[in-house]
Amino acid sequence: MVTKTAARRKLDLKRVEKALEETLTSFVCPFSGHSSWTIAEELVTVVPLKNRGIVIGNSYPAVMIACAGCGYMALFSAKILGLYDEEDEDE
Repeated sequence: MVTKTAARRKLDLKRVEKALEETLTSFVCPFSGHSSWTIAEELVTVVPLKNRGIVIGNSYPAVMIACAGCGYMALFSAKILGLYDEEDEDE
């Protein structure tokens, strides 16, 4: 679960860039073939749906990047990248 405060926190873009470089061997846009990406400055959240409604209180923190060529957006788990910790929810 991510609080509103955590979801609005500005990311350290250098830290995000480093985490992505360590995780991905290469990342090319599946639609345009570009390899230049823009990193969103804030965490985004993915909210699950259940029976045609949003599950209140549940969300997954993610880093969003957008292809500089076509705007295609990709999401990466902030937890798996080491950019979000459960303790961040208390801030």
